[in-house]
Amino acid sequence: VENIDKEKRKQLLAHIISLHNVECGVYDLIKDINDFPLPKIFYMQKGNEHSNGVIIMEDLSETCVAIGNFGYVTQELCLQAAIHFADFQAYIQS
Repeated sequence: VENIDKEKRKQLLAHIISLHNVECGVYDLIKDINDFPLPKIFYMQKGNEHSNGVIIMEDLSETCVAIGNFGYVTQELCLQAAIHFADFQAYIQS
């Protein structure tokens, strides 16, 4: 990032802050859905021209595992994901 000129660096930072703010918005939207798998959010602040923003959340590194694209995805995992997305859709439509 140090080798990028000032204008491109400013544009990149604005884009990253925008993505961060979308993430904050998603967490705000789904935080009240019962049984939706989500790490606990302790603190969240959107970014702006004065601050990059921050999300402080529960550390799941010792209680969860990453799954590969193909190796561990089962029919049950796919069904659970579909159920959670259906719950989310029902929530936003209510």
